[in-house]
Amino acid sequence: VDSMSSPGKMDNCIGCSRHSRHEVHVLPEMAIPQRYDPPMLEQRIEQQFIDSADLKYQAAQLLCKPMVAAIQSLWVCVTGGGKVLACGNGVSGALAQCFAATFVGRHERDRPELAAMALNSDPVWLTSGAQQYGLDQVFAKQVRALGLPGDVLLVVSVHGEAENVLQAIHAAHEREPN
Repeated sequence: VDSMSSPGKMDNCIGCSRHSRHEVHVLPEMAIPQRYDPPMLEQRIEQQFIDSADLKYQAAQLLCKPMVAAIQSLWVCVTGGGKVLACGNGVSGALAQCFAATFVGRHERDRPELAAMALNSDPVWLTSGAQQYGLDQVFAKQVRALGLPGDVLLVVSVHGEAENVLQAIHAAHEREPN
């Protein structure tokens, strides 16, 4: 509060039992430039589009074949009566949930539902499972409980080093036929 300026008074502060009146402070000016250089900003934005397009071109060359193989695995799974179990942490977990929702729902057009579920979408299990067994086991225990031979585990991860997704992968391999 000391570093703030321009105090004012505000009556009827809701939820405070310490004062009948509170000071309202306006934050000091931030270190934001007063003027933007539109040509410079346009150049930066254009360069970001160019860099993004270049990265996508490189990724297409590198990832096309592995993506086809992954899609084939998913296709064999769901057409054979299996399901996709998806998981991830943080934003990757949100993407796993979106994948499962799209798989069950629709993508680009109406089609029959496909069996999929996100393992990170049950907060009761995540919190109680983490408390009882440790966070590294919350996905693995679900894979063991819900996964069957022929199902696919889809792990969404930024770096692939989180112990709970590694344990889920190990649990999925335990389900593979000998």
